[in-house]
Amino acid sequence: MPFISTGDAVFDFTAIDNLFFIDHMAGAPANALKVYLYSRMLALHPELGGMSELSSTLALSDDELYQAFDYWVNRGLMEKTGDNPPQYRFVPLTAANRVEKDSYYEYRSFNNALGALFPDSSRHMGPAQYNKAQEWISLGFSQSAVIALVKGTIAKSRSKNPYPASIFNAADKTALKLLDDECTSADDVIAYFDKSVTANNLAQAVISRLGMHRSPTAPEAQLAEKWLGQWRMTPETVLEACDRTVSAQNPSFGYLDAILKAMTPEGELENRVSEVMARLTGRRSASKVHVEWYQKRTGEGFEHETLLFAAEQQGKRRNNSLSGLDWLLDRWKENGALTLADAKKYVNANRAVANELNSMAYKGEPARKLSEDEVYAYARLREGFPHETLEYLSSLAENKKDPVGYIINRLGRWKEAGLFEKDAVIAAGSKKPAEAKTNPATDYEQRVYSDDEFTSGDYMREAEEFMRKMKGEGQDGQTGSH
Repeated sequence: MPFISTGDAVFDFTAIDNLFFIDHMAGAPANALKVYLYSRMLALHPELGGMSELSSTLALSDDELYQAFDYWVNRGLMEKTGDNPPQYRFVPLTAANRVEKDSYYEYRSFNNALGALFPDSSRHMGPAQYNKAQEWISLGFSQSAVIALVKGTIAKSRSKNPYPASIFNAADKTALKLLDDECTSADDVIAYFDKSVTANNLAQAVISRLGMHRSPTAPEAQLAEKWLGQWRMTPETVLEACDRTVSAQNPSFGYLDAILKAMTPEGELENRVSEVMARLTGRRSASKVHVEWYQKRTGEGFEHETLLFAAEQQGKRRNNSLSGLDWLLDRWKENGALTLADAKKYVNANRAVANELNSMAYKGEPARKLSEDEVYAYARLREGFPHETLEYLSSLAENKKDPVGYIINRLGRWKEAGLFEKDAVIAAGSKKPAEAKTNPATDYEQRVYSDDEFTSGDYMREAEEFMRKMKGEGQDGQTGSH
């Protein structure tokens, strides 16, 4: 069976409808035209050969041949009737005109307009590109928007003879961005590419400002698009920032990007986080964990200056862990010290408490450095105790191995018992301890031995006899039955 047939139609010559020349020839790729016309002749004279002869006669590879056939299938002028081996059938042009619901024929003018964007006959659009265009339309783009999308991508590529495949791949990425922004009309697409042109011009201006003489690269143009679009900066702001790259040894777009990022809300947040971490650890850092921690603390009401002050306090103590800083901030939060002024008052008050505890524990001796836990515990427990009670407690702590621990422990016990006044504390301490309960097992009259009896033979014999009884042995040393 020939790979192309026209049913029962028999022609003595190859006739081509005028509708083909009017509607299809102008936008058809050169290879597709050759395949269509030659195949029309082979349909009348199958004895001239099949697919392999067609490929060699037209000097086309198998891929180019199948691509040409797919082009006409997509245009509605052919139908594929078999796969192995591939077989096709011509569709009369009058019938194609009547098939108004056929997607490819319905968009004949649209497809022709797309094909006209690639005038080079060696780089024509294939089925994949036509299918992608139809996909964009199905996603909500208008026909004119798709034309603008491809045209804008070609202009952006700055290529004099672009490949359709690479243009459509790039256009597809742009289409996804536009869909996210719900920009699917031709005006939306044109406005997007106008911004792209503005970004490219800005990138060129930056290159000139940095003292270079070349065109911007694609990544540099993308940075300019980000500055204008995502970061909403004006070209004037960007060019002014270029002046701040003077101190850099090798000014670049990356260096400029870092400067501009610091001017965004996100950049300002990272700078603030880095300041706190530098006070705490000596290194600027703004990891995701640090940023989230900072946002949590500021959300609790802490001022930025308060966090800086807290980090500085911890840094002086060489406790540069985030958990240590959290411990300190939790104490401040409990006492309402969220502002810098309140935090300083709290620190000064705590310093006075620490001095008081050192004085009570060590008096005139050299004071040791107290831990934050000790100061915090003492400050919490000492509330309610009069001065004379604290002086009495100080006297009790003399010569103790750990006077600080003793003071905190005693305050806790007295407070739990409700003893605050000195007299009450002294009275409670003077009470005799309760008598120990008698153990019934030892509540019997015990014999008292003299020193002489301890060394006499009678005592030793009695002791040996007692031990034998405990072991269950008789007088002859044998184990007794139980």
